[in-house]
Amino acid sequence: MLVAAALGAALTAPSAMAQSFTNGDFETFNGAPGPAFIRDLLIDGDTRVDGWTHGSANGAYDIYENDTQDGLTAFDGTHYVSFGHNSTAGGTLSQSFASVLGTIYTLGYHFAEQQGSDPTGSSFDVWIDGALAGNSGNAAYNVWGAGSLQFAGTGNLVSILFRDATTTGGGSNLALDGVTLNGVAGSSVPEPATWAMMLAGMSLVGVGMRRRGTKASAIA
Repeated sequence: MLVAAALGAALTAPSAMAQSFTNGDFETFNGAPGPAFIRDLLIDGDTRVDGWTHGSANGAYDIYENDTQDGLTAFDGTHYVSFGHNSTAGGTLSQSFASVLGTIYTLGYHFAEQQGSDPTGSSFDVWIDGALAGNSGNAAYNVWGAGSLQFAGTGNLVSILFRDATTTGGGSNLALDGVTLNGVAGSSVPEPATWAMMLAGMSLVGVGMRRRGTKASAIA
């Protein structure tokens, strides 16, 4: 019975969960809670929004906003990040985390058109390890939409990047907030110690079966 229990535990032991996103609600800035109002230019490689790295294309830049900038209330907390000021596009925010092999991750995020008269075409692309994994779809003006996608952990660092993919809309700005990452242990390759437990359990089961067979022969 104990052998069977040990073998079952070895086969069903879940993988450990990796760290999830840092500052997914964008509430900390330069290592401290964000002040009541921030309107800061973020340059390439900028890490003032804690846990995140900023990049740009075509002169795009991103601004860290407060709760009700231009009428949009933050989805989570009192701050969000705004993309696309001065009619630019292509700004990015990225973050990497240590994934667990076999764990299935669900990435969640919220987005809205924060400023401008035409949100048509305002959207985010989401990239996982340099590959395009999905698009948020069109943002609504001053209304938070929700996006999500799933991917499997590799056991290595995984990079997740949000890119302002706005194609139309003139001066439309695109807001991002409430980024979350949750993992559920899946079928992963057992650790060496787990293999040892499994082999030891199967050996003991085999010995027990042989003993039973010997006793049966003696009785017959």
